[in-house]
Parts: sequence; structure tokens; C-alpha cells
Amino acid sequence: MIQIAVVGCGSTGLFLAAGLAASGYKPILFCSHDEAVAAIAANGIRVVGHGEAYARVSAAHVSLAQPQYKLAFLAFRLNGLREGLKVASQLLSSDALGIVLLQPSPLALEEAESAGFPIAGFLHLGTCVWKITSSTVEWSGNGFAVFAGLNDAGRVVMDIAKVYRLDARLYGSEKIGSVAWDALSVAASVQPVSALLGGCSIKAR
Repeated sequence: MIQIAVVGCGSTGLFLAAGLAASGYKPILFCSHDEAVAAIAANGIRVVGHGEAYARVSAAHVSLAQPQYKLAFLAFRLNGLREGLKVASQLLSSDALGIVLLQPSPLALEEAESAGFPIAGFLHLGTCVWKITSSTVEWSGNGFAVFAGLNDAGRVVMDIAKVYRLDARLYGSEKIGSVAWDALSVAASVQPVSALLGGCSIKAR
């Protein structure tokens, strides 16, 4: 089983980690706050709002990052991008696929490439997720996932999409840039501030 890390314990990070766990993976969720680690360790992750789902997920503080993961999903907001990229890069094993970026902006891609970090793909997650507590999120119950990148990373994304019944499209690595720009366009049209910070983007493609 592929070793997967999720960097960031906001609404998107919790949503992804729960989806991965429900797909049969054993993701480790890396958080920047000890309170979040403790809450997730004690309560697991609960996803509510469209039925209810529960997942037991391991969590750790970002300071404990070790290079033992083949794939790292970066779920930090853009205003914490550099910190998130640094943590994600520290998690990758020598044979890693790389980092999957989720920030709705090509800026994230440019920052990662300029730093020399391996990129496994870009995921445009078009749904609305709200954080209720440190270990509970509510989501809208519908949406889509558009991924461009390596095939192995795309298969993981498809597994998450199946759990949440999201419409999913996969493209090769040559489409990473265009998917990143599309994500920015959708985020800006739904909520302008999300183009800078990342946020809810459920408007149709």
C-alpha cells in the first residue's frame, strides 16, 4: 500500500484524509497545531452534511516530518504555501512520486517548481467544505475533482472521488498548468478572496 501524507489540518486536509482512509489507505495527517493533532487522535475525523462518515486517521505535528512517504497532498492555504511546501518536501522518500498541489492558483505550481520540489500533480477540488471543529467538517455533498499529473497519483485521486461520488476527470502532466489556471478562474469567480487564500469553489467548470 502506497504511503501517503496530507499536509494541513484545515477543512480540505480533513476532507482528503477521511476520503483516503475510507478508500483503504492509511494516510498520516500533519498539522501545525498540537491541539488539532490531539483532537484528531482522540476523535478521528467526522464528515457531516450529506449523510455522515467517520474515519480513524493518524495525525502528527509537522515538526515530526520524516522522509518516508511516496505521495504528499499539500492542503495549506496560499498564505502558508512556503511553509507547507517545506514540510511536504521533507516527507518525501527517495523514490517518491512527489507533491500534489491543491491551492487554486498557478502561483503554487511556480513556487514549487522554482524550489525544485517534485510535483506529482495538481488537484482542482471543486466542492464546498467547512470546518466545524478540529476534527469535524461539513460538506455540500456534491462537486467535482479535476486532476492533472502522474498516473499513480491520479489513481489515488480517483479513489477519493469514488468515496465522495465526485465527478472526476484525469489528465496527464502536460495539463498541470492549464488545470491550475482553471482552478484560479473558478475560485475568483465564486469568491475573489479564495483566489489568494484558497476556498470553496463549487461552480461548474
